[in-house]
Amino acid sequence: CVAQPAAPAAEVYRLATRVLDLAGFFETGPLFDAGYSLADMADRMAAADAWEWPPVQVHVQALRLILNAGCERNAATDHLLAGLKAVAGKTGA
Repeated sequence: CVAQPAAPAAEVYRLATRVLDLAGFFETGPLFDAGYSLADMADRMAAADAWEWPPVQVHVQALRLILNAGCERNAATDHLLAGLKAVAGKTGA
């Protein structure tokens, strides 16, 4: 998020799908869900030509929190994923 590439949607989508590839392979529970939310949101924002960085930054922070918590599904990660769904739903897409 710091560098903010010239084609942000394509780059964010590419990186999010890489997270999905790894998360699906290693059974990382909520990490897959958060990565999917990020990829889906990036795709929808690109299609609507309505790019916003703050929701991307929220997703990146959530991915970090999930990784730091050991990728375990629990009440906290369920709450975090519900928050990501709400954030993604409020984007301009």
